[in-house]
Amino acid sequence: MRKVLFLLLSVLIVWVPFSAHFLDEASASNHKLNEVYLLEITDDGHSTGLDFSNASQYNVKVDTVSMKKFVASREEIDGKYDGIIIGEGTYSTQEVNGRNHNTSNVQNDITNYKANQIINHFAAKNQPVFLHGKSMENGGILQQKFSGLNSSSVIYYGNEIVTEQENCRYFWIWYLCDETVSTSNGFSKVFENYMNESFIKKPSFEVASKPAVGNASFSNVYKAGDSINFSVNVHNSSVNRMKLRLYIDQDFNDSFEPEEIVKEIDVRGNENVLNYELPFGFSGPRMWKLELVQPQNNYVLSDYETGQFLFEDKPVEINVLQVYRNSNSSLKNSNNMKQSYLTSNNQYQINIDATSFDVFNSSANASSQSRLYSHEKINGKYDMVIFGFSDTYNYANLSQGAVGSLKQYIDSQQSVMFTHDTIFNRNNVWVDNFMETTGQIAPETNLGNGAPNTSKSTKKVNEGLMTTFPFDLPENVSIATTHNQYYTLDLEDENVIPWYNIIGSNRDEDDSWNHFYTYSKGNVTYSGTGHTSSNFPDSEQRLFVNTMYRAFFGANHAPEINVHTPQDDERFPINQKIPLSFTVEDYDLSAKTNNVEVFVNDLLTYTKENSRNGETINLQLEHGVESEGPVVIRIVATDEKGAETIEERTVSVYESESLLEISRSIQPVKSIYEVVNDVIELDYTLNPKPVRRSEIKGNQTAALENIEFEEVFPAGIEILNLPAGFTKSGDIDSGYTVKGLIKDINYSKDFNGDTPDNSPPGGWRSADPVNFTIAISALQGGSYSLSDSAVVYDVDYLNESFTETFNRIDFTAGYPLEEVNLTESITIDEGLERNLTASGDFSYGPAEAAIEKIEWESSRPDVITVTQDGIIRANGKGDAVVTVSVTDSFGNQITKTSNVSVRVPIESISLDNVEVFAGETVDLPLTVNPSDGSGSIEITLENNEIASVNAATRKVTGLKPGTTKAIARGINANGTVVTAEAIIQVRSKEITGLNVEPGEITINKYETFDSFTVSVEPQYAETDNLTWTSANASIAEMVSPGVIRGVGAGRTVIYIQAPNGIRDEVTVNVTSPLTDAGFVKDVIVIGKGDTYPLATELQITPADATDIESIIYTDVTNDGPNPFITVDNNGEVFGQRIGENNTVRVTVTTNDGNIFTDTIIIHVREKDDEESPENGDRY
Repeated sequence: MRKVLFLLLSVLIVWVPFSAHFLDEASASNHKLNEVYLLEITDDGHSTGLDFSNASQYNVKVDTVSMKKFVASREEIDGKYDGIIIGEGTYSTQEVNGRNHNTSNVQNDITNYKANQIINHFAAKNQPVFLHGKSMENGGILQQKFSGLNSSSVIYYGNEIVTEQENCRYFWIWYLCDETVSTSNGFSKVFENYMNESFIKKPSFEVASKPAVGNASFSNVYKAGDSINFSVNVHNSSVNRMKLRLYIDQDFNDSFEPEEIVKEIDVRGNENVLNYELPFGFSGPRMWKLELVQPQNNYVLSDYETGQFLFEDKPVEINVLQVYRNSNSSLKNSNNMKQSYLTSNNQYQINIDATSFDVFNSSANASSQSRLYSHEKINGKYDMVIFGFSDTYNYANLSQGAVGSLKQYIDSQQSVMFTHDTIFNRNNVWVDNFMETTGQIAPETNLGNGAPNTSKSTKKVNEGLMTTFPFDLPENVSIATTHNQYYTLDLEDENVIPWYNIIGSNRDEDDSWNHFYTYSKGNVTYSGTGHTSSNFPDSEQRLFVNTMYRAFFGANHAPEINVHTPQDDERFPINQKIPLSFTVEDYDLSAKTNNVEVFVNDLLTYTKENSRNGETINLQLEHGVESEGPVVIRIVATDEKGAETIEERTVSVYESESLLEISRSIQPVKSIYEVVNDVIELDYTLNPKPVRRSEIKGNQTAALENIEFEEVFPAGIEILNLPAGFTKSGDIDSGYTVKGLIKDINYSKDFNGDTPDNSPPGGWRSADPVNFTIAISALQGGSYSLSDSAVVYDVDYLNESFTETFNRIDFTAGYPLEEVNLTESITIDEGLERNLTASGDFSYGPAEAAIEKIEWESSRPDVITVTQDGIIRANGKGDAVVTVSVTDSFGNQITKTSNVSVRVPIESISLDNVEVFAGETVDLPLTVNPSDGSGSIEITLENNEIASVNAATRKVTGLKPGTTKAIARGINANGTVVTAEAIIQVRSKEITGLNVEPGEITINKYETFDSFTVSVEPQYAETDNLTWTSANASIAEMVSPGVIRGVGAGRTVIYIQAPNGIRDEVTVNVTSPLTDAGFVKDVIVIGKGDTYPLATELQITPADATDIESIIYTDVTNDGPNPFITVDNNGEVFGQRIGENNTVRVTVTTNDGNIFTDTIIIHVREKDDEESPENGDRY
């Protein structure tokens, strides 16, 4: 309790600001779990000193910006901040007054565009928006959008003082009370209440590793096929259903759209890794965004980080046309542009042409210069047109023809730069036709009229490709003297991105409404340069290069036409068609199809709409020319937005003087042939010309003789069929060569046609043409050129040889579509988008299949919409079937469907235990409240080898006997996970049939065997309860079920039996292999006339060896007969005569050919000497 006076003083002296202010460049992903990152918007950019100390559980960080800076910023606030504050201030709606360049106190209202961002990305997502109530009453957009906004996350605050009286009592004649003074809705109090009661922390993460950033030396580059890798630490990974998305800015507009998601993965714990393989494309920087998304009930919270890396593939060639009023401002002048800035190896080359307004305004046939630089020539020739640089373009108007060409050029999304004073004053062609295009609007402030406040300095407003590449531009860029313009920049247009503002002369540096210098609006760029039209500072030159570079990438590009054949000035026999092969490729990453037209001598002879990007087109053109002369082939390729490219080739046809005209064609005619399956027939024609009788010997006969055909086919072409007598050599990998001898062509007929010199036909002889066919197929995909084919022949009456070459034939082979994969069941949260390709839900194979089209459809667009890029969006609760049909170039079509459910908030889930036989499918006893929320339930199993579950049909299938746990998860209205668990018991059926293989085995003693295959019927019957029994454990014993060990040599049976008596048996043969054999003694003595059994001295190891094939005893005393002893096959030795040192060898051979040998010495003596202790043992 405090008295009133004391408390009021406290209010005055205790109000201490508590805020931490950080630069705008603070990374959006640097949140820790307890950090709260707020954006404070004020009228002048200064903090209002708010107190955050009552929510001490959070580490509050604040960025404070002015309202003007906020409405000009194009940085994404959704995912960067946890909340928004629009602080106390005067947010004036007053417009510029007079020519005062100090605009700090005017035009401080918010834009509808930025207000909607706050409402849609914060208020609608239960992210706090703190509004100073009194400041919202500005009579403008702030008041229209935010005053009385009905949302629980929009919190109004102020400084209303409330006095409360307590403990009132009488003292003498006075009535005294204790009084308390408080601010009932001061910021500190409402902030504390909201953060303690309602705040939902958005997810947050840190990037531990990411792609290396390219530098000024263009090192650290990535190429097509390289992977970019991200390692991410997610702070609050305990929250379910988080996803990590990688975007690549494909249209270089410094923003990221769902179509630009290239990879999406589910978050699994704290540490996550995301990898992406880079496709081909233009060299240059690639802007990326890594986003962590966490679905709530009907909205999505996120965190993100952005960055860039340098990519090297196809160098960028930028063709620029500068249209000037005065040639002094030409960018080809080194005083205006260092020419070295216009090129960088492997990255870009900027080519600048410059012309006057007179030439540009004229028609293309007006002069030689007009044929190069007329407005009629810009589409397809130039990537960018610059109008500049000069003071007051009112004196350099455009013709109506030029206006029409320029509008068409801009409409096709190709790039134009307008400059200083083009949008000036009223009733001129610039304002009337291009004011809206350039993003300028009323009111006309006329701040630049008369250049009252010139400047040479600028300040950066937004960061992006414009400010970072090829040159990393500073915060302030020095420029040639210039001044403000005349109209207001349209900051309500989200496509308008201010890059630099003019500063100085007491200007409000954050005011892009009025002090803009350089900005872009899609493919249109505006620069304030031109008040000084030459000798631009180095820093401004760098800005020009960045502007041209960004304008090229930010715009649409005309497709490129690469003509493979023919070449200019190439000549063809008049009887042959002209082979034309070209590829149309659009390097815009979003480009998919082009329209193609081919003209021959201005006659349209071929057209194809929606030709696949990158498709090679092969044609055999009828030239329609009857006599020798030039043929002009013109190819026109137009992309989906109207950007056009023209390529021309001028060739000629000639009359061949040869007697033999040859040609060939390909059948059937197709844009692409299927590998292996398509049979391609090459039809060859040899057409002999008529000859004069007077030129033939004897005026009667003539012949073309020794006609030899030869063609070398490229690798990958299989020869399927050849004419009789033709042969092939080589192989498919190096290419086949086909040779053949063609029957002589005899001039045996009178000629009846028109003669070459219009003389009577009776003076001529003719011969029949020769036709033959070779059938081939392509075994590999790609482009093929058949250009090495000829015949050699002799003309008998001329005694000369001639060689004629067949016309070139080009064709393309491709792989057919074989499979399409689409996840059968998908659950998605309301409001969430999902790129089915990036998430891995959709794919087709093989990857190189020639795909003609991919079509998507949703059965209920009110629930799920799907774009033709395969991006689904959850619009409302319910279920929908998404269908994709993939068609290849050969007419094969595969259609797949996915049941997509939009998650419904779940109140409760119950799941009962399940028993199922292996191999059978039963319903999963799942109950969900509310019942229409069953499609929002995710079901997983702890062990997917025991059972499988179909979340769409709510059925479980037993795979093999065992136990696993089923877990059902849903999300309630508060975003909390609701779960239920149950046991899935998979049982086996009774065995009806049993078979064990192999049915007989042979093992060695002490060896084990466990390679049995047990087959049962039914397939999923239990095998763990089979019993294994040995009929004779002394021969083979059971170590464990299915494992046998040999114990002793012999043969026995193993019985395998099921509990119900069904059994099978295995015969086991146990062998004991011989390991050694030899005599026990080295020497024995026998008496003359005695017999001794050497077998008693032979030791076999092991004694029960079973693989002995033979035992042979041999007397090896000398080479001839031994008079002293004899030895028989059984090892019986007989002493014939007295003699010493007789040697007998034993040889033991096993079944598999192993041989063991040993010898023993035998002395034969008189029987009386048998007891002599000499010479060893006695017998």
